[in-house]
Amino acid sequence: RGALGAASGRGPAAVWGELSRGVLRPGVPFAVHRMLYYGCYAGSPSTTPPAWTPDPEEAALTNVGRVLEARGSEIIGEAYKDPVTSFRDFHKFSNENPE
Repeated sequence: RGALGAASGRGPAAVWGELSRGVLRPGVPFAVHRMLYYGCYAGSPSTTPPAWTPDPEEAALTNVGRVLEARGSEIIGEAYKDPVTSFRDFHKFSNENPE
C-alpha cells in the first residue's frame, strides 16, 4: 500500500510498475492483471499504453540508453534528461533525421 501511494504521484506507468512487480503474482487470474492494468491507464490518450517501462538504471543499459547517455544532449539538446524521459524526443529526432 505504501509503495502504491508513492507511485501514484509519478503517473500511471509508475503505479502499474509497482503493481506488476510488487503485488501481482502468476497465481492471480489474468483477468485481475488486465483489469488493474487498464485501470491504471484509464483516461490515457493511448489505446495501447505500455505494459512495461524501464527504470532509468535499466534504460541506461540498453543500446539506445547508451547512445542517449553518451550523446543525448548533443542529439536533442537541452530537452535531454535521461534515457526514459527523453526517448520520445529521440524517437522524433530519429524520424526527422533518418541518416
